[in-house]
Amino acid sequence: MGSSIIGYFIPHWQGHALAIGIMAALQLLLTFLLPESPSFLVAKKRYKEASQVLEKIADKTNSDVGADLEEKLREIKEPQKADRSPLDLFRTPATRRG
Repeated sequence: MGSSIIGYFIPHWQGHALAIGIMAALQLLLTFLLPESPSFLVAKKRYKEASQVLEKIADKTNSDVGADLEEKLREIKEPQKADRSPLDLFRTPATRRG
């Protein structure tokens, strides 16, 4: 949608290509400046970095995070043992109805 709006206001293809190139360069620059999300860091088992990012966010929003934040993050991502299989989808009458 952004490209079509740019195309409406910039009719020549050279200006259109330049505008899209500038937006791509800006996105590439911001990729390196913004921190990784805490959910991504937890998924990659980088709990210390996730807690640091959350603490930085809490500082900017004047929120309070618990002292045991890193432990809480570890508990969230601990693998849960479940004895389930794809056949469980068909074991109850409600899921067998089509």
